[in-house]
Amino acid sequence: MKLSRDLWAGILLFSLGLIVAIYVYANYRMGTLRSMGPGYMPFALAVVLSALGVIAAIMSQVLPPQDYSGRELDWRKVVPVALGVLIFALTVTKLGLIISTILLVVISSIADRRFNFKHSFFLAISLCLISWVVFVLLLKMTIPVFW
Repeated sequence: MKLSRDLWAGILLFSLGLIVAIYVYANYRMGTLRSMGPGYMPFALAVVLSALGVIAAIMSQVLPPQDYSGRELDWRKVVPVALGVLIFALTVTKLGLIISTILLVVISSIADRRFNFKHSFFLAISLCLISWVVFVLLLKMTIPVFW
C-alpha cells in the first residue's frame, strides 16, 4: 500500500461523507423520492462524497504516484474566491440574488491573472439570469431577487 496524498484525501472524503450521512440519517426525516424530506438531499450528497473518496483512494493505489513538487497553494487565488463566497452568503438576503451574484462573480474573478472587467460583468449577468430562472421560477424559492 502506497501512502500518498491522494490516499489520505480519499480517506478524508470517505470519512467526512460517512459522518455526515450517519448524522443526517439519525437526525432528519428522509422521506421518499416522491416526497423528499429535509434529510434526503444531504444524505444523498454525503453518500456521493463517500463514494468519491473510495474511488480516489483506489485510484491512488492503482495509478502511478503523482509528483507534487512545485505545487503550492496560491493565496492570491484562494482569498478572492473565498471572499466572494463569504460576501455572497452575507448579502444574498439583504441585497438580493442579483446583486449578490454580481458581487460574487466580480470579486472571484480577481483571482484570475487575466482579469477582465467586461468579461466578468457578462459572466455575472449570465449567472444572474440562470440563478433567477432556476431558483425563483423553477424551484419557486423565496429568495429576494432585489433588496
